[in-house]
Amino acid sequence: MRKNYLFVVVFIFGLISNISAQNELVGNIYYRGDTALAMSDVVVSIYDLSNNLITSDTTDEFGAFEFLALTDSLFYVRSSADIAGTESSLTDLYLILQNIFGFITLNDMEFESADVDDNNSVSYTDFSYVLSNIIFNTPLPGDKWQFGEAFIDMTNRSNDSIIIRDTLIDWGVQDGDVEGVWEPSGRLPKILNNSLKQITCNTNEIIEVTIGSDYENIIKGLNLNIKYPAGYEIVDVIDLQSDITYNIDVSTRTIKLLWLDMLGNSRVRGNNLVKLRLKANSDIVSKVSSFELLPGGSIIDEKGKRISDINISLPSLKTSDNNDSNTIKPDQFNKTFIVNAYPNPVINNMNIDFTIAESGNATIKVYSMNGNLAKEYNNIYLLEGNHSVNIDLSDLQSGQYFYKVILNNSNFVLPGQFVKTH
Repeated sequence: MRKNYLFVVVFIFGLISNISAQNELVGNIYYRGDTALAMSDVVVSIYDLSNNLITSDTTDEFGAFEFLALTDSLFYVRSSADIAGTESSLTDLYLILQNIFGFITLNDMEFESADVDDNNSVSYTDFSYVLSNIIFNTPLPGDKWQFGEAFIDMTNRSNDSIIIRDTLIDWGVQDGDVEGVWEPSGRLPKILNNSLKQITCNTNEIIEVTIGSDYENIIKGLNLNIKYPAGYEIVDVIDLQSDITYNIDVSTRTIKLLWLDMLGNSRVRGNNLVKLRLKANSDIVSKVSSFELLPGGSIIDEKGKRISDINISLPSLKTSDNNDSNTIKPDQFNKTFIVNAYPNPVINNMNIDFTIAESGNATIKVYSMNGNLAKEYNNIYLLEGNHSVNIDLSDLQSGQYFYKVILNNSNFVLPGQFVKTH
């Protein structure tokens, strides 16, 4: 146990009784001391001064525990837990690095989470442990959870007609969660979405693909977990700056990528994150296959903050023989669009699925059959590839309508029709 940041409030009240003296201890445990984050299933234990276990209780959904009829003595209160937490993130790693460089000072709770090797300091060793945990799933050393330790004095309580109740408000933190985003209900909001860019390659050909995003400003770090298609192998990872760390698991066809601006001079922008070199083998299962973005990744901006609702551009690979007349060549792909609108008829919201050949701004216009503009959605920035846009049509009258998806200042127009009903 490291530092004892105790939040102890003692309330004494009397109940006239004919029974002998009683001591009671009740309290709650909250994540990082935040009363909105009660920690359930924490084992709270009472020890005597010789470290002998006296009794234990498990916190309920409100983080509450209770001990009744304790003797007049001195006690230690210690807690432990074997509950699900969250994985360390890129932001956790960034905060540790900033503290090591002296750019920030971690508060007490952040320090407890960052000091994963439990030596009362935050160093490159802790940084390395968290890095390995993110990329290689290496367990962090020591206990996963840390809790405050309390010392309770219940001696010299001679009035045998009074029940004395002590109240303890204590805290818990998770190793590696420096950012403090764990929630008892299980966290990790989805912050990464993906679109697809189709690329054509031949069997046994080595191709180079770029993974980007719709965030065009400078970034300080990235962590992406990606599943690549069956029948392909990754032969190289090209960092757009330096010092990218990655781990390829061939058995699950996953690659974990992590890069952090160690020198503070990043010129990497979010629209060009990393390049992969792949080889299409002869045992490819599908002619068209796509990369898949897995949960748990993140990208941090120039200030080290997690970027929300970012769209990652991933490759969609199409393989063919050289004689395959159905191959979409680059010049043909620029003229190839796939448009699908559903549900049709529509009551409230409709999805429009389409493929575009180059990045740019899109405008969606909805017209009545007499040509009057009924709805308009402007300045939708999209990367090349596949997209699904949801539009609200609940305020339209019943009838037949047509729409246009206008790309890059009317260079491309994708038309369609639908029926609105109630």
